[in-house]
Amino acid sequence: MAQIQLTNFGDSQLASGITAGSTSISVTTGHGTRFPTLAAGDWFYAVLVDTSGNREIVKATAKASDTFTVDRAQEGTTALAFAVGSVFSLRLTLQSFQDYMASLSSTYGVPSQTGNAGKVLFTNGTSTTWQAVPLPAVLIHQQFGGL
Repeated sequence: MAQIQLTNFGDSQLASGITAGSTSISVTTGHGTRFPTLAAGDWFYAVLVDTSGNREIVKATAKASDTFTVDRAQEGTTALAFAVGSVFSLRLTLQSFQDYMASLSSTYGVPSQTGNAGKVLFTNGTSTTWQAVPLPAVLIHQQFGGL
């Protein structure tokens, strides 16, 4: 199953500069092993940072040794040119967490939240459902002005 991949200490430097249109990023020789193995459909998010502090979030979608295929300008960042030696680092971004939570939902069968405002998630140990908040909890909340 395609999913986000993570690892500790996934960082390196660009082995060659890239333009704002580049979709292939090569890092220091041998440093590709610092990053997750990506099966078909897998990905991770990385941040490019140059010496001036410019940053861009990219989505790495394939890895061949020390070269990554990336989708540029993720999460509202802008595709920029980065010089040789700029940092390429796997980072937990907001989208990383959202993708992980979505994978849990699909893996464990959490039902959609759409149309379930004001409800809570219940489980019987086998399946999950959204249900109205039980009456006693509502009464306690109203009587004491919240919990």
